[in-house]
Amino acid sequence: MYDPTMHVRSIARQFQPGDFITNPTLLNEPDRKAVIANAVEIGANGFAAVAFLKSTLRGKEIYQVTDMAQLLVLRHVSKNIRRITGAKQDNRQFIIECVRTMLREGSSYRVYKFDIKSFYESANIDMILERLKNDEGFSGQSAVALSTFFTIAKAAGVSGLPRGLGLSATLAEYLLRPFDERMADMPHVWFYARFVDDIFIVTSGRENHGEFVRLAKASLPDGLMFNQKSEVFDFEKYAKHQTGCAHTVDFLGYRFHVSRPLRSGDKGVVMRTVTLDIAPAKVRKLKTRIAKSLLRFSVDGNYVDLLSRFRLITGNFNFVDRATGIRRVSGIYFNYPHVDLASSEAIPDLDKFLRNMVMAPHPRNKLRPKLATAQRRELVRLTFRDGHEKKRFYAFGPARLVELGSVWRHA
Repeated sequence: MYDPTMHVRSIARQFQPGDFITNPTLLNEPDRKAVIANAVEIGANGFAAVAFLKSTLRGKEIYQVTDMAQLLVLRHVSKNIRRITGAKQDNRQFIIECVRTMLREGSSYRVYKFDIKSFYESANIDMILERLKNDEGFSGQSAVALSTFFTIAKAAGVSGLPRGLGLSATLAEYLLRPFDERMADMPHVWFYARFVDDIFIVTSGRENHGEFVRLAKASLPDGLMFNQKSEVFDFEKYAKHQTGCAHTVDFLGYRFHVSRPLRSGDKGVVMRTVTLDIAPAKVRKLKTRIAKSLLRFSVDGNYVDLLSRFRLITGNFNFVDRATGIRRVSGIYFNYPHVDLASSEAIPDLDKFLRNMVMAPHPRNKLRPKLATAQRRELVRLTFRDGHEKKRFYAFGPARLVELGSVWRHA
């Protein structure tokens, strides 16, 4: 039976493999026991202070808790919430598969895309705490810990849920669970998916469009609102002699090209063709990484680093998740496995961009690197197509990955 209280054993279970790498003193039993005892004390009496480390990423403030004992308590509370509420984030790639399947439907339907404005910063903390306190499965210890944590966070100038903390991700899912259930159960809704603050809904198209948007806005928890421009796409039913693309829809890093309905097969089944590509925003991000790699080379002249960065951008690599100790994969294929290479426009565009940046001698190409011919040829042999089609892999150690990626950390 799950024990939600904070004591030596339950707190000790919150250590993660990466903790012992970043804080080797934890390998010493006396030091580790001292941290656990401090965490148990926080669990009993609440937070007296919080050691926040603040940084900025893409214009958003990101927070880390640097004190190990405080971090253990936050992990315990987060796990407690997930166990009693089932609050967890859905898998991105699974959502993409479901969306693709839904969009193949041959009948008429309507697609709504919403995204929540400043989701974490606008979250109503008082509402979250009140709901948790009224949940019979949530321990009194955790309630006190959360309440004192957010009192201190607010005094430190943190708005809403602090981005960057695992606890915040759990609480965000918990906050939106009633909204998810309400939207999925609305009349005419065929499909509903949400990934963090991005929402995708497919309806029959028979609902009143304006009223549906109004109800969706009204269903959000207090303090939250959609970004001003929500997207709506109407997909018409089958009609003879109509071919081509009906709409392109961007969602979770992909661009969905959805055809008009087509009749095919012996039974005349009506379906749509749906092909996936990398969304333009993500293409721009990859181009920025190429440009920043060349900018760094123009400063330090380190060809080995430039080559490694191009391999990282165009290929795939694995890394150890410090939170779990599990080896994970990332890169052009594993980030975008559903891209249809045969019809992709993004992959050839990226390869053309890389080649032009390295090879084009035009005066406007300010980033053309000063390289030997053999080095240029080596760089342009690194293609996004090969990285995706052949799942080309490169090996980098953890420290090397951090070093190489630091050039485009905010891109």
